Amino acid sequence: DTACSSSLVSVHLACQSLRNLECDLAITGGVNLTLTPETSIDFSRNRMLSPDGKCKAFSSDANGFGRGEGCGLVVLKRLSDIDVNRDRVLALIRGSAVNQDGSSSGLTAPNGPSQQRVIKQALKNANVSADQIDYIEAHGTGTSLGDPIEIGALAEIFSTVRTPKDPLKIGSVKTNVGHMEGAAGISGLLKVVLALQHKVLPAHLNCAEQNPHIPWDNLPFQITHQRQEWLCADKARFAGVSSFGFSGTNSHVILEEAPSSAQAIPNSANLGHRPLQILNISARSPQALNAQVRRFTQQIKQIPDEDLTAFCLAASLHRTHFEYRLSIVASSKAECLEKLNHFSNQTPQPSALNKKLNLNGQAPKIVWLFTGQGSQFPGMGKELFDTEVVFKEALQQCATYLDPILEQPLLTLIFGDQTGALNQTINTQPALFALEYALAQLWLSWGIKPDVVAGHSVGEYVAACIAGVFSLEDGLKLISTRARLMQQLKVTGAMMAVFASADDVRELLTKLDTSGSLEIAGLNTAKETVVSGDISAITDFQSTLNQSGIKYRELTVSHAFHSALMEPMLGEFFSFAETITFRPAQIPLLSNISGALAQEEIQTAHYWRDHIRQPVQFTKITDSLLNDHIDIVMEIGPQPILLGMLGQSEHAHRMNLMPSLRKNKGAVQSITENLSQLYLAGLAIDWLKVYGVMTAPFVDLPTYAFQRQRHWFNASKITAANSSVQSFKMLELIQSGNVSQL
Repeated sequence: DTACSSSLVSVHLACQSLRNLECDLAITGGVNLTLTPETSIDFSRNRMLSPDGKCKAFSSDANGFGRGEGCGLVVLKRLSDIDVNRDRVLALIRGSAVNQDGSSSGLTAPNGPSQQRVIKQALKNANVSADQIDYIEAHGTGTSLGDPIEIGALAEIFSTVRTPKDPLKIGSVKTNVGHMEGAAGISGLLKVVLALQHKVLPAHLNCAEQNPHIPWDNLPFQITHQRQEWLCADKARFAGVSSFGFSGTNSHVILEEAPSSAQAIPNSANLGHRPLQILNISARSPQALNAQVRRFTQQIKQIPDEDLTAFCLAASLHRTHFEYRLSIVASSKAECLEKLNHFSNQTPQPSALNKKLNLNGQAPKIVWLFTGQGSQFPGMGKELFDTEVVFKEALQQCATYLDPILEQPLLTLIFGDQTGALNQTINTQPALFALEYALAQLWLSWGIKPDVVAGHSVGEYVAACIAGVFSLEDGLKLISTRARLMQQLKVTGAMMAVFASADDVRELLTKLDTSGSLEIAGLNTAKETVVSGDISAITDFQSTLNQSGIKYRELTVSHAFHSALMEPMLGEFFSFAETITFRPAQIPLLSNISGALAQEEIQTAHYWRDHIRQPVQFTKITDSLLNDHIDIVMEIGPQPILLGMLGQSEHAHRMNLMPSLRKNKGAVQSITENLSQLYLAGLAIDWLKVYGVMTAPFVDLPTYAFQRQRHWFNASKITAANSSVQSFKMLELIQSGNVSQL
């Protein structure tokens, strides 16, 4: 605390700390608030305050200063540590100095020679000559004594290096915002930084007639009475900032404009083209969120259409995310503004969702469900292949292993229009594995990681791969062998979904005495059970169902999976599975066979052989998820088949169900909307990876819309202690002022 020079002294100390390698970053500045009247009363009694409350620095009317309130902070780093892709350099501090003015004629009387010495020392520390300084941000409190002394000190240093044609410009921010005392120095520094940025010197106010006690005609100085361009021919702009405390501590800082090489420049072109943008806005209260939306709306109106991508990335990356959130998915600036306006007018829109989070709670728990056979369709994920590098590279990696095995190239199978080829089991299973693996890699690259994984039949192979049970190459070999052996089975059979409970279906099968020709292959929901077996047995069972009034649906499949018809292939598959290297699951995995968390058995060939033969216990998986208090269920597959099953559960409303892809919806639209919902759910998303860049361009964003409140302390005239004191006659007379009666 050096009184009025405190904040500039703190800048000096921060610079010393950085130069001495005591820290790598410093936040420094000052704040001044007038909370009690005592200081103003003292200043007034000492005739230090201006009667009209204005600072009139260097004016003939200078008669004291006006107090101001405010706060200013700057972030300081060594220039050698600047990352031009992340840091926006506003100005350089070339040097600084602090000294003490020693004995003076009074508390408010400055010492001219001490002011000279501190400025000279700052110039020396900055390795800058006096003739390089274009502008001085003066202390300029506006007192009849202090102003002439300060100008006199400046004259001793600058009068010989300046001419009337090229004068030293002088001003003081105190004429604009008042004397902020502890924050006075930082307010002057901030003014000069802004002036350097805009190459404009702001007007110095309240000085219609300059102080006649200062020999202006003999000095090459110019008060900046009006706003003027800061012209500078072929050289850098320099300025000095003074701040003098009546404690006697003087400080001076030399500033230089930032070099162009150290300034981060917005460059939306490096971000590439994204079909859809996500604009995320958050606040600490509903009122603040509304105000924040209005600020964002105004700023987005001013940016070019092509800068929307950079703006949205900066909003996600460079702002703290609070509990009240809004997330907007938009394809253009116009759509974004339309949805912002709808939110402000309280008319909800699709792809413009808001939510309140509990930031003190645990992170949302996520499960990934990998879809099984039957969900495939030609062209699935094509948009992602064209727009997302991670997805494309993962799919191409799978193709490297699969193309020598498959009859057609993997990408031709998935993106071509040959539905027949894609629906053949030998192609379907590897294609689904590859697509789902690529989807998983895309989500993982964005920072979305599952707490639990599970899959339905074929989907469990991808789940196991993501969990680390086997490598990608081994997983592709295993699923390709499975598909090939199934395709080679001579007896194909059929499958049918029966809309009844497993117990009811089991009872009907027992009565029919199918003797293993028809059995339960999957327990999808409490009211949907899949049966698999001989075609003739399926036909007989349909008659039984018709008589019982139970609905059913034949499934379009090539074989009777998870039935006795699979047994001819089990031996050869088991032999191949024994060549696979299995490892412990790194992510909890819910087993198809048990519906519970898989243990060591999943690391054996026996498990994967039995997996082909045993029914899929998806209802038990659903129960496990509900009991485990899962918050978000994401389906990793071409269509939300499993979410549809899960959604039929009585308690499914507790979970947020998110399909990665939908058949009748654009892949980019679907996955972007999911990303928006994940942000609203409180997930930490790697936005740089979402936009496919290493660093984000700098973009000016709206500052936070603080909801300001008054917190004024109204002291009671009767304190709690005094209220309990018993009164007496003399006290009552004294309180009433009845002197005669007293």
